[in-house]
Amino acid sequence: MLASFGFDHDAGEGLIEVSDSILAAVLQKFISGCISTDDLEEWANFVEFRDDINCDRNEGYIYALANPELMGQMTTENIHEMLTILKN
Repeated sequence: MLASFGFDHDAGEGLIEVSDSILAAVLQKFISGCISTDDLEEWANFVEFRDDINCDRNEGYIYALANPELMGQMTTENIHEMLTILKN
C-alpha cells in the first residue's frame, strides 16, 4: 500500500513502525523460501528510504539486510542467527 504514496508523503498520523514481529515475519518468509535474497534486500531498502516508516527500533537489522555487500552475504544460517537474536 505504501508504494502508492510518493517518497515525500507526509508521515503524520500514518507512520508505520517496523516492529520486532514485523521484522521476524519477513525473516521467516526468507527462511521458508517464500521470498528470495533479492526480495529481502529490496524490502529492506524500501523500508530504509521511506520517511513514513519508522525502523529506528530495528535500524541495524534493516541496514544489514539492505547492504549485504558491506555487511556479509545473506544466507539462511545468517538470517536464522539474526532471528534468534531478535527474538531474545
